Amino acid sequence: MLSILGSTWGVLTSCRASLYETGWLPCRNLERPVISIGALSVGGAGKTPTTALIASLLSEAGVQPAILSRGYRRKSKAALLVSHGDDRGPIVSVDQAGDEPFWLASVLPTVPVVVAKRREEAAHVALTAAAVTPDVFLLDDGFQHLRVARNANLLIVNPEKPFWEDALIPSGRLREASTAATRANGFLIIGADTETGMELHNRFPEHPWFELTRQTPCCWSLGQEIPRAWPTSENKGATETRLKGSAFAFAGIARPERFFEDLEADGVSLKGQCTFPDHHEFRPQDVTRVVKMAQKCGADTLVTTEKDAVRLPSKGLRLPLKVWGYRLQTSSPETLVSWLKELTGLSSLPDAA
Repeated sequence: MLSILGSTWGVLTSCRASLYETGWLPCRNLERPVISIGALSVGGAGKTPTTALIASLLSEAGVQPAILSRGYRRKSKAALLVSHGDDRGPIVSVDQAGDEPFWLASVLPTVPVVVAKRREEAAHVALTAAAVTPDVFLLDDGFQHLRVARNANLLIVNPEKPFWEDALIPSGRLREASTAATRANGFLIIGADTETGMELHNRFPEHPWFELTRQTPCCWSLGQEIPRAWPTSENKGATETRLKGSAFAFAGIARPERFFEDLEADGVSLKGQCTFPDHHEFRPQDVTRVVKMAQKCGADTLVTTEKDAVRLPSKGLRLPLKVWGYRLQTSSPETLVSWLKELTGLSSLPDAA
């Protein structure tokens, strides 16, 4: 039964893609070049952190990006400017923006962030309402948003389960058949995995691939400003980098087990853990429940993800709460940016001073 459902879903998504490819369904051209960042798999692929990395690299290279997002599970309906890009960060609540756009606006205060169901509406808001004028649009989770034409179509690959080894939902985690990867013109592997890169080269010899790895993780107290100076091997004193004592972890993300594994790999002494659905809207009773579970386990501290932290109520925390996060990096930023500037026609823009 699951294979039948998956096959049916694969036919439907392939037909939809063909309608756009053949022009039966129109693709909208935005008023700026477009870079799409997405994945074939459902949640937990790392799309939003990757979007943050691409935006940061472009900004450092003198290119002004604006991020266009759907704003999944936001309570607002109309197209909405989340951040002007004028270094103030979010100007609306997380409920209005959605947790991922709100996080992007928080960690990238000089990049406009707009949410809308239709990305062309988001682009219009970015061009007419943001404090800075974008040179390029980034589509967060844009691989399946086929109604918008794009200059660069970046596909994230998980080396633990690459798309050619996965199956369509509900049997596997793929939103589309693996053949949809032919729409990509570049691949981003999250994790240092040369074997996956070589397999990509064999399958798509004309398309480049880039490895993205995690920087040193760090933690900070809930309510503190998100660190701008991220710790590195040369800059370990930028912020508190390690969680001390015993902790109780909780998360409402797509793949919470990865978060718990990362904490333990970082040397955190986990006394217990608790999961919630992805994008869960935390209520005071949820916080009370988590605190009671942590106290029962004998934990000194609560720890959660950045994405969960923006959705937490500020009251009811009778234990210290730490936010644990990481940033992505690439060993070849100049090559990646140069390639993106070439695809988008922005090579003539001067590099940042």
